Amino acid sequence: MKDAPLLILADDFTGSLDTGVHFAKQGVSTVVQIADREDSFPSDTDAQVLVLDTESRHLSAEHAYNRISALTRQARREGVRSLYKKVDSTLRGNIGAELTAVLDNWPAKQLVFLPAFPKAGRTTEAGIQYVHGIPLAETSFATDPFNPVRSSRVSEIIGAQSSVPVLCRQRYEADSSGEKRILVLDSSSDSDLRQVGEDLSRAGENDLLAGCAGFAEQLPALLDLKKSPMPAVVHRGGTLLICGSLHPISLQQADYAQTHCGYHGFSLSAEQLLGLEPVESLPEIIRLLAAGERVMLRGGGGQEQLVTTEQVAEAAGISRDEVPARIAAGFGRLTAQIVPDGTPGTLIVFGGDTLLGIVRALGGNSLIPLAEVCPGVVLARSDRRLAFQGNLVTKAGGFGEESLVKTIDRKLSG
Repeated sequence: MKDAPLLILADDFTGSLDTGVHFAKQGVSTVVQIADREDSFPSDTDAQVLVLDTESRHLSAEHAYNRISALTRQARREGVRSLYKKVDSTLRGNIGAELTAVLDNWPAKQLVFLPAFPKAGRTTEAGIQYVHGIPLAETSFATDPFNPVRSSRVSEIIGAQSSVPVLCRQRYEADSSGEKRILVLDSSSDSDLRQVGEDLSRAGENDLLAGCAGFAEQLPALLDLKKSPMPAVVHRGGTLLICGSLHPISLQQADYAQTHCGYHGFSLSAEQLLGLEPVESLPEIIRLLAAGERVMLRGGGGQEQLVTTEQVAEAAGISRDEVPARIAAGFGRLTAQIVPDGTPGTLIVFGGDTLLGIVRALGGNSLIPLAEVCPGVVLARSDRRLAFQGNLVTKAGGFGEESLVKTIDRKLSG
């Protein structure tokens, strides 16, 4: 990683991929790697762009600050030229703590932050974050079971975890004060993001930036990155869809896949999700995949099942805080049991925590993004260590239209 052009720090796995893919699809060598410890900065990659999944979204603010600080300091020691702090486009997680961590440990005085992702319906206007025109705090993200968002105002979200001054502006402005600050810029279209990129390039202020996947798409034009041809993508065999997300959009997409796309659906009970009971349907799932069929494995529902799962966990002596990790590990364990004999040609995963559990269960810690199926939906392949060498399609819970799975199937078969 010595003297690498760009390091991206993201707080979850799907976010890491939907950012890294913007470089990969333009022929820039990119690798996404799990870095869930303060001392897990890799030095054995020659990729132009390294994306580290810091797994810090569910940490305490203090722990997240310490992890990002340690990785930022290591990046400086390795001679990394530019750092991009990727955040969730609905501003979930430790936004203030993590932005402050990179600013505190990098020479720059100003951190320019663009949280908009217009292609996915996320826009920033007058310092307010919107999702498809609705203020963030009035959307379903306000009731996220693990990371609820209580405000739509970007400065308030940052200020809840940071004492660094936050300025919200419509246009970029250079910092002449000499004091550390976070500059939040409005954007409601890709042309707005391109304009900011041009302004930053002229000012030479592109070594410390922050935003979601939307502004990351502009970075290849700002940085001097080498390009090379990308490998072809071929789909053979069955498709296994794992829906581990509890977001209403993902649940609607899972229902659509079963009713309109020919997926054989298998729902897991709370006991099965937590690994307390076996999944008797595994032989049938393996048989269908081996025959080239489309199969979906999911939880039984949304908030109601989460409540039930927490009750079952409590009765089994499992704390509420352990439930998300136990569910993700459960999906990973089941996937590892299915893959050797079911051999799906394509694995589709909804949810960053679920993806992490699956990759770990399959023995890997990094992925290589290849292409963007549609905004926020990434096609990747695994490194050689992963016990699955087919196509891997991933997305965060809240991305995509109801018919997303039909789009994925069509693009892969085409």
